[in-house]
Amino acid sequence: MLEEPPMSPEAKEAYAEALRRIEACRKKGKRGTVLDLNNLGLTRVPGEIGQLSALTELHLDNNQLTSLPAEIGQLSALTLLYLHGNQLTSLPGEIGQLSALTGLFLHDNPALGLPAEVLGPTWLEASMDTPSAKPAAILDYYFSRQREGGQPLNEVKLLLVGRGEAGKTSVSRALRGEPFVQGHKETPGIEIQPWEAPCPEGKVRIHLWDFAGQEITHETHRFFLSQRSLYLVVLDGRGGQQMEEAEYWLSHVQRYGTTKGAGPEGADELSPVIVVLNKWQSPGPYDVEKRRLQREYPNIRAFVETDCGEKSFGIEKLRETIFAALKEMPAVRAEWPASYHRVRAALEELGKGPDAQQRKHFLTWQDYRAVCQRCGVTEEQRQANLAENLNALGIALYYGEDERLRDTRVLNPNWAANGLYGLLRGVHRRPHRGQPGRLWAGEFAKVLAEGMLGMNPERGAAIEDYPEEKDGVKVHEFLLSLMQDRELGFLAGEEAGHALYLLPGLLALDEPEPEAYDVAAHLEGAELRFRYLYELLPAGVMSRFIVRTHVLSDDYYRWQRGVVLGWGAARALLMVERRRNPRVDVFLRGGTAEERQELAGVVRSNMEEIHRGLPEGLRGREELNLNIPGEHYESVAKLEKLEAENQPLQIVTNDGARTEQVEPQLEQVQPAKARRKGAPKLKVFVSYSHGNYKAWNHLKTHLDVLKNERLVEWWFDGQIRAGTEWDDTIRRELEGADIVVLLLSNEFFASSYIKGVELKEAKRLLENERLEVLPVLLEATPAFAKHKWLSGLQAVPNVKGQLRALTSFTPRVNGWNEVQQALRATIADIASRR
Repeated sequence: MLEEPPMSPEAKEAYAEALRRIEACRKKGKRGTVLDLNNLGLTRVPGEIGQLSALTELHLDNNQLTSLPAEIGQLSALTLLYLHGNQLTSLPGEIGQLSALTGLFLHDNPALGLPAEVLGPTWLEASMDTPSAKPAAILDYYFSRQREGGQPLNEVKLLLVGRGEAGKTSVSRALRGEPFVQGHKETPGIEIQPWEAPCPEGKVRIHLWDFAGQEITHETHRFFLSQRSLYLVVLDGRGGQQMEEAEYWLSHVQRYGTTKGAGPEGADELSPVIVVLNKWQSPGPYDVEKRRLQREYPNIRAFVETDCGEKSFGIEKLRETIFAALKEMPAVRAEWPASYHRVRAALEELGKGPDAQQRKHFLTWQDYRAVCQRCGVTEEQRQANLAENLNALGIALYYGEDERLRDTRVLNPNWAANGLYGLLRGVHRRPHRGQPGRLWAGEFAKVLAEGMLGMNPERGAAIEDYPEEKDGVKVHEFLLSLMQDRELGFLAGEEAGHALYLLPGLLALDEPEPEAYDVAAHLEGAELRFRYLYELLPAGVMSRFIVRTHVLSDDYYRWQRGVVLGWGAARALLMVERRRNPRVDVFLRGGTAEERQELAGVVRSNMEEIHRGLPEGLRGREELNLNIPGEHYESVAKLEKLEAENQPLQIVTNDGARTEQVEPQLEQVQPAKARRKGAPKLKVFVSYSHGNYKAWNHLKTHLDVLKNERLVEWWFDGQIRAGTEWDDTIRRELEGADIVVLLLSNEFFASSYIKGVELKEAKRLLENERLEVLPVLLEATPAFAKHKWLSGLQAVPNVKGQLRALTSFTPRVNGWNEVQQALRATIADIASRR
């Protein structure tokens, strides 16, 4: 064994302090669950740390560690391990024994050679409710490379973005040495073209992603814009809108291409951008403030003037600029384990070939495992870890969040991307019965074929690559499920035996006629107003909101930039303003103050979820219109801070200065008790058959009300993220639940998984007094009586001691209100016992 080098006096002092804290934590016994050893200047971790059997969270970040002791593997209860900001050169094999670990943060340890995509979200991003990467997958990547040796990746994704007709496809062709084509048609989806670039440091395989510029496709860009890529923002000299276009696309790139806290010393890491001033020799002057843009967007590497005509002006300079940018991106030449290279090559080979019938763009889980076996990855756990990392690296996409998608591995990102684009374009061109945004499943094949017209047939962008069914996968159903999973549309009903879907992003642009719904009267009579302000309004915020809350707008009105929701006698009108002060305005009127407060809770909960999935710089800032004469908006965050400090609000109005108490203002959108420390927040697990998805959406709106009151957080299996082994996840979430809600129906009792796992686990945990179970009777079903333990519980809706199915209520919302009241009673009962 090598003798460890002597420690400096400062390091000895840090080591002694670490020993003191370890001993103090050990004396706490079962209460010693968190240990902070960060920012001490540690060069060595005491082996005594292995004595902390109760430890669940260990902070060793921002020290000077080059290695970890083997005793780290003895921390069997550890769930979170923070090691970012050190100088680690290796990891001990014993770290793999930490089976309870759910979060492992190894960022800013460059000598470990772990790609950011594999490391996943930083500790800072994870603290904002972004799921961290799977520790087992991170460690599998690291130890696989240790065992097998690494081979340089020599690859990068180069993303071309800009408006339609800016010449992105011509730039892509010119970079690859292909001739200029006069009058080349716009890219209707995403084209991914390989380019073997002869960089000075050696060949690099560049994947050129050429994005469609049409506005209807911008909503889906967020699925494919990614971190740690090189971006080309392509402008052109026509139209006089260069600065507006530059700021629009540079803002998107900066937000989506930023890895928070991934740089040295926790700095944000920005993806590099090259601004291409295309069609430079064409008529029309450029109006671009280069120095201002570089000041506001420091990730701009250069401005390059090009013209892709016969002489390819500026293309060689653009290539040189790209090569120089790649030289500053160490991830381009990151080393992969040999097994990763083998599996990746095998997957790519399956998707190639001139015959669409032979090409495979997707695999079932079993077929994927067979590929792994042939490539020497035989252990099932390693196959799962590999799937997680291939998904993180964007090589083989895996949509595992939704039960309808989780068993399909999508090999070709272009296939998934163009399938969604084709669907959007097809509905835009051929809406059902001429009604904008309507898709009837009975016309799916014709609609998709219409949308795929003009797409490049290479790499899965021809209609032949989207048959109704292939290799045991129902392709059309998969695309429809993917559309819903990505909140691009929802199931709106049924017509002639086929499902009818609504895609809000393709609805009519204008608001309804006054005779249908008087928007002006609603604005004039609004009793509660709040809004979300944006520097740049992300595409799809309103359409995603409509998808998430559609059960409340079924009887009202929806259009591309607005929606009306109903809750009891209250109505909410939401409208997007994109041009002047980008924002989403919310106006509530009618009903009681409590109904308006509850409806505001639905709005706020869903906007919070939408914002959570956006980069931090794209999230809206919530402001509340004060309940005083005139219009005066104040930041909700500021109001909450003043309330916590027991301070009044000082404001200046047209009538002079005045002082307002904060609590009555916030009470408009959230009960005061929800903002007090110690407010109970219980976890609700929802068990339901996916045939009852509509019922789940109804329940979700009531859970959103309770969430706004900070009474609950909820979980359902649609929240399982890509790559997660869903059976383990469901069991773990059940274990951590306080309340299990069972949506009982014939389809519920017909599900073997529900009966074999979820019901059995719920019964066991109930008998052990670990949780409460609330059965909700969706429809009359004889199977309910056969489960004696279930029928012995107090099921709902229950009116005057009589159990009634939800289908018997008119309107249906009255039944769901009974469910909400039962949930409130259960929450209060649990809180009284704690």
